[in-house]
Amino acid sequence: MVTPFSVYSGGNNSLLTNALLSVNSGINVNLSSIKLNTSAPSAVNFYDGSLIALGIGSGLLLTSGTTPGTSNTSTGFGSDNSVTTGFYNGDADIDAVVNTVFQTQSYDATSLTFDFTVTDPNATSITFDLVFGSDEYPEWVDAFVDSAIVLVNGVNYALFNHDPLHPLSVISSNLAAGYFQDNANNILPIEYDGVSHVLKIVAPIIAGGTTNHIKIGISDTGDHILDSGIFLSNFSAGNTPGSGVVSTPTSTTDGNDVVTGSAQDELIDLKGGDDIAYAGAGDDIVIGGAGNDSIYGGSGNNQLKGDTGSDYLEGGDGTSDTAVFAGASTEYSLVYNSVNNSYTVTDSKTGATAEGTDTLTNIELAKFNNGLFNITNSGFSPISSPPPTPTNTPGSVIISGIASVGNVLTATVSDPDGISGSINYQWQSSSNNDTTWNNIGTNSNTYTVTSANTGLLVQVIASYTDNDAIAESPVSPAKEILNTKSGDLVVTLIQLKAPSGASNINPLTTLVQDAIDLGLSPNTASNTIKTVLGIPSTINLQSYDAYAILQTNPTQAQALAVEKVAVQVAILTSLSDDDTGLNLTSAIIKASASNKTLNLANANDLASILGVNITGLTKNNYPEPLREIFDRNKSMSDAIADGGDVSVIEQEWQDLLSIQDGINSTSIADLSIHVNQNPIGTATADLANGIQGSPYQINSTDLLTGFSDPDGGILGVTNLSASIAGTFTNNNNSTWTFTLTSNYTGPIELNYTVIDGQGGSTSANQLFVISPQATNPIFTGTSKADTLIGTTGADILIGLAGNDTYTVNDSGDVVIEELSAGTDTVYVTVSYSLSSNVEKLILQGTAINGTGNELNNTITGNTSNNVLTGGAGNDILDGGTGSDSLIGGLGNDTYQVDMITDVITELANQGTDTVKSTVSYSLSSNVERLMLQGTAINGTGNELNNTITGNASNNVLSGGAGNDILDGGTGSDSLIGGLGNDTYQVDMITDVITELANQGTDTVKSSASYSLSSNVERLVLQGTAINGTGNELNNTITGNASNNVLSGGAGSDILTGNAGSDILTGNAGTDILVGNTDNDTLNLGLNDSVADIVRYSSGDGSDIINQFVKGIDKLSFTGISSIDVKISGSNTQLSLGNGIVGDAGFGTGSLLMTIKGVIGFTSAELGVNGTSVDLPNNTAQFLFS
Repeated sequence: MVTPFSVYSGGNNSLLTNALLSVNSGINVNLSSIKLNTSAPSAVNFYDGSLIALGIGSGLLLTSGTTPGTSNTSTGFGSDNSVTTGFYNGDADIDAVVNTVFQTQSYDATSLTFDFTVTDPNATSITFDLVFGSDEYPEWVDAFVDSAIVLVNGVNYALFNHDPLHPLSVISSNLAAGYFQDNANNILPIEYDGVSHVLKIVAPIIAGGTTNHIKIGISDTGDHILDSGIFLSNFSAGNTPGSGVVSTPTSTTDGNDVVTGSAQDELIDLKGGDDIAYAGAGDDIVIGGAGNDSIYGGSGNNQLKGDTGSDYLEGGDGTSDTAVFAGASTEYSLVYNSVNNSYTVTDSKTGATAEGTDTLTNIELAKFNNGLFNITNSGFSPISSPPPTPTNTPGSVIISGIASVGNVLTATVSDPDGISGSINYQWQSSSNNDTTWNNIGTNSNTYTVTSANTGLLVQVIASYTDNDAIAESPVSPAKEILNTKSGDLVVTLIQLKAPSGASNINPLTTLVQDAIDLGLSPNTASNTIKTVLGIPSTINLQSYDAYAILQTNPTQAQALAVEKVAVQVAILTSLSDDDTGLNLTSAIIKASASNKTLNLANANDLASILGVNITGLTKNNYPEPLREIFDRNKSMSDAIADGGDVSVIEQEWQDLLSIQDGINSTSIADLSIHVNQNPIGTATADLANGIQGSPYQINSTDLLTGFSDPDGGILGVTNLSASIAGTFTNNNNSTWTFTLTSNYTGPIELNYTVIDGQGGSTSANQLFVISPQATNPIFTGTSKADTLIGTTGADILIGLAGNDTYTVNDSGDVVIEELSAGTDTVYVTVSYSLSSNVEKLILQGTAINGTGNELNNTITGNTSNNVLTGGAGNDILDGGTGSDSLIGGLGNDTYQVDMITDVITELANQGTDTVKSTVSYSLSSNVERLMLQGTAINGTGNELNNTITGNASNNVLSGGAGNDILDGGTGSDSLIGGLGNDTYQVDMITDVITELANQGTDTVKSSASYSLSSNVERLVLQGTAINGTGNELNNTITGNASNNVLSGGAGSDILTGNAGSDILTGNAGTDILVGNTDNDTLNLGLNDSVADIVRYSSGDGSDIINQFVKGIDKLSFTGISSIDVKISGSNTQLSLGNGIVGDAGFGTGSLLMTIKGVIGFTSAELGVNGTSVDLPNNTAQFLFS
C-alpha cells in the first residue's frame, strides 16, 4: 500500500514551510529563521492529503512519536522518544500552557518555528487548517492531556473559546463541545483513537511589513507513552477577524444561503449572495462577503464582519460582540436609533470595496484598522488595552512521615510555575493549639522528632522564588506529635481523596493522589501503586469499585483481592498516624525505584514502611503499631486464602473500630465512596424551523441527542429557557410547547440543563429559527387519502390522516404529516429531505437528491445521477437509471442496483443490508447480502459472511472471505466459495462448485441428485427421491424423507439415510452407516480389514447389511436391551428379544437386521462386533438359538 506520509529526513527546512503554505498564501518566510526540534527521526512527516475522510488537505504532520498507520489497529499507539541523557525532553512553552489546567509537564516535544512577513500591507491575520489526533482518547482524557500550541508573536492562539483552561488537547470540555470524534472503531483512516474535526487557527499579526514570529508545537503530557499528532495545511494571510481555534462545519456558496451554526466556536464564511446566518452559541466569526447579509450572532462573544453590501448585524447575548470593518474609524459615521435601540454605520467610501450602510443591534464594540472602539450613542470611543496583570499559581508544602518520637518527618514542595532555585525550610512548633508558633531552627527538608516535641503541633514554612520570579512562602498543614505507642493504640482514620475525574474514592485512590502530589504523573502514579501492591495491571484504580462488586458477589476473586489491599491500606495508615497516606505512598515510590513489591501482610515489609527494625524480634516483641497492623492484615489475608468472602474483611475492620470510641466509621462501606459523573456530550440534533405566530413544540429526545451519562443514568431535561420572551408549557409527555409573547421572527436559542437523576448535570443549548408566515397558500387534506399539489412557489402542504401523496416543486415547500397518519409519498422535482412522519420519496426530473428521516423509508431516484440517503430506519433505496450514490445509514437497508457505476456507502455495524442487482455486482464494504435479478449476471461477496442468491439464469457467484451462503437459483450456476465454511444451495445437476483445498468445511444442500466436487466435505439432500455421492474426502452425507441412494466414495464417511427405504454404500475407508426409519440396505463396501460401523436405533425398521466382515466391522445399538440371534440359510438375523434364554418366543420379535452371507457368530465374536464402539454407553445383550 502507498503511504500518504513521507518522513522528513532533514537538510532543507524550507521544504517544511513550502508544504505548509497554501497557493498564493501571501506569506514570505525568512528561511534562515526556520528551526525544527524533533522528538524522534520520524516525528515530522509530509502528508499528501489523500486520507479524504480526515477532511484536511496536503501539508505537514508533527507528532510526539512516529508516523501513524492509516487504520486504527493498535490498542496503544506510542513511541518512547526519551533520550539517554534524561527522560525529560519537553517544551517550556507547552508546559506553561498545560500547567494552566493540570500540574504536569511535557515529553517527546516536536516544534517548528519561523519568522515571516506578509505581502499585503493591509492583511491583519493568518489562518491555517489543522486536525489533532491522539491515542490518549478516551481512556486518559483529563489525565494525559497531550497538547499543541500555536504561538504567534508570543501569544498562544491554540485555545478553544479564548479560554486558557481549554487548550488544544483531549480534555473533557473540548470533547463535550463536540470538537473530537471517537475513532476507536476505526471509522477514520488513521491510527489515533481520537481525532478532531477539521479546525482552523485564526491569529492576528503585526501588519505593514513587520516581521512576525510563529511557533507550532505538540508533545506528550504527563508521560511519554501514548502519542499524538497534528496535521497542518493551507497556511495563508488575510483579513479574517477574531482569534483562536474554530470549527468550519458549514459549506456555503456565492448564492443566497441560509446557514445555522452550533454550540461550538465557528468560522462561517458566507461568500457572495444575500445570505442569512444564525451562528448559535459559542464565540463565532462570521464573514458576510458580498451581498446584503443578515447575521445573527447568538450567545457568545462574536466577531461579525459584514463586508460589502448593506448588512444587518445582530450580536445576540454576548457582552463583547464586535462588528469588524476594513477601514479607519474616521471613514464611518455612526447614528443611534432610540426607537429600536440600534445603530447605523455608514461607510463614506464609494466603489467596489465600499461597505455600504450596516445596521447593528446588540453589538458593543467596533474594530477598525486603527483600533478597537466602544459603540456609544455619541459615537465611537477608543479603547486602550493595558497589559494584563501577571497571574501567579501558588505553591504548596506538605509533611509526610509518622509524627512520633524517633521518626523522620519530610517536607515536600510543589509549585506549578516551577522551582529552579534553592528552597529554605523553617520548622516550627506550637504548644497552644495553633495560636502561636516558635521556630525549631532546622533549615532542612527533614526533621527528626524528639521527646521534647511530644504533644506539640509541628509545621514547616518553605521559602523560595518560583520560575515566574514570584517569591512564595507556603505553610504546611500542622501535624500533632503523639506519644510513642506503648499501650492503647490510637486510630486516626485515613482521609480519603482521589484524582480529578475519578468515579470512586477509596484508600487506593488516596495513594494515587498522594503520588501525584509527590510529583508523579497520574498514569505513573496509578501503575506504581498497582505494581508495588500486587494489584492486576488491568484494574483502573480511579473507576474500579471492588466494594460494589462484592455486594452482589461476595466471593468474586479479583474484587476480593483489591478490597483486601484497600482495607489493609486503611488499617496501616489509620494505626500509624498516617492519615494522609503520604508516608505509605513515599514507601511505595521508594520500593518501585528499587523494583521491589510490598506485601501489607508481611512483617518485614510493614517494618520497612514504618521505618522500624525488627531484626531478631519475635512477633510478640514487635513494637506498636507494627504488631497490631501485622496481626490484623495477616489475619485478613489468611482468612481469604482459606476461602473467606468479603465478610472477613468487614469483620477485621469492625474489630479495628472497637479499639476506641468516636471513630467516624461503621463499615468498610465508608472506605468506598461513589462519585457521580456529570452527563457528557453536546446537543447535535437539528431542530426544525417554527412558523411565525404558531406554538413551537420541543421534544426532549431532540434536546438529549448527543448526550450520554458515564454512570448509565437516565437523562432528563430541566431549567428550559429561551433567548426570546415566551411561555413554556410542559405537556407531561417529554414535550414542551413554546409560545412567543411577540410576533417575532428569527433565531431563538434554547438554554437548558441535562440531568442524570443522580445529582449530575451539565448545561446545554440549541438553536432554532422562527420563519415568517408563508405568503403562499396552505393546502390541507382530509382524513382520507389525499393528493396535495401546491403552486409553483413555496407552499405548506398538510395531509392529516390517510395515505397521502404530495407533489413538491419548490425547495421552500413544507410538508406536515401527523404521527401514524397513514403511509405517505412525496414526489419531488427538487432535492428534498423527508419531513417527520412521511415514509416514501420519489424523485422526478433532473439530477436531484433525496434524504430520508427516522422511519423505514422507500426512496426512489430518477434517470439522472442521484444521491439517496436513508438515515435511520430500515430503508429501501432505488436509484433508478443513472450512476447513483446510495447511503443507507443505520438500520437493515435494501439497495436496488441497476448500473455498475452505482456506489453504495454503508458503515460498519449499521445493520444487515441487502443489495438487489440487475447487473453483475461486487458487494461494497459492510454490506451482507446480494440478490441477483434479471438476466445472466454475476455476484461477488466481500470480507463478511455473505448470502448471495442468483436468478433463473446461469450465474457465477463468488463468496470471497467469510462463511458464505451461495444459492444460484434455477439455471446452471458456477458457485465459488473462497475462504470460510461455505454453504452451497444446488438445484440443478449442472451447477458447478469450485472450492480449493484448506478453505474451510463446506456444505452442499441439493434438491437434485448430486456428487460432491473436490474439496467439499458435506452433502445434505432436500426435496424428493434423489441420490448423493461423496468424493475422496471424509464426507458427511445426509438423505431426506424419500428413498435415497447414498454412496460415500473414498474416505471415512458418515452416511445417514433418514426416512425412506434407502441404499447406503460406504466403499473404502472407515465408514459409519445409519439407515434410520424404514427398511434400508446398508452396503459396507469393500470386504477389507477396515472397520465400518452400522448404527441402529430402536424403531429404525428392518435393514439388510451387505459386505459385513466378521471380527472387523461393528454394530451399534441404541434403545435396545436384548437381541435374539439366529441363522437363516446363509444369513444371520437379529430380532428384538425379551431377554429370556430358550423360551418359545425366541426369534419371533421384530426383525432388526439381516446380515447377508455371514453365519456362525459366536458370543465372543458378537462381543466384538456387537459392542457399541462408537456409542460406548449403549450395549445390547445377545441371545443365541
